[in-house]
Amino acid sequence: MIKNSIDLQPFQFQLDDLLSLFNFTRTVKNVIETANGDTFEVILDNQAKDNFGSYAAGYRCFLSNKKNQKELYIYFGAIYSYKKQAGIFAEVDLNSNRELFDQVWNNIQPSEQYELNKEETPFVKLFLTPQQHRALMEETDVGKQTELLRVFFIEVCKAFANTLSNNGGIKYE
Repeated sequence: MIKNSIDLQPFQFQLDDLLSLFNFTRTVKNVIETANGDTFEVILDNQAKDNFGSYAAGYRCFLSNKKNQKELYIYFGAIYSYKKQAGIFAEVDLNSNRELFDQVWNNIQPSEQYELNKEETPFVKLFLTPQQHRALMEETDVGKQTELLRVFFIEVCKAFANTLSNNGGIKYE
């Protein structure tokens, strides 16, 4: 018998939980497709092979700074890995953003609008705060849930786009 590289853990879910995950990802897609801002533009990458990965559900998209047209390839959705912080988040990763990752790493600013995580290198992740997550999960109206996700996504898009307005800084290591 081949031993798995991770210890198996007990699990329990209802079929409704799977439907909720489906509904969440449809809402994330809608938020990406309809998000707009004064400083950024975002375009969904519906064909990305890692939109639904082994430990995440969401979508890749192209985020560009309107002022200088610099572009990041970001991920927005939910992560649920045994190795990483779980939650609803947006991220910039080094592999997909080689030329601009240092700029994001050095210039991303903390905010009350998101929880900044730079501990899982080489990623810059912005998570819903616990209060935002609770409000989103307690909301029963999909329109209000969509708006909560949209507000969060717009804030993280502005934060990532703002990092592209700055130049210089130390290199990511």
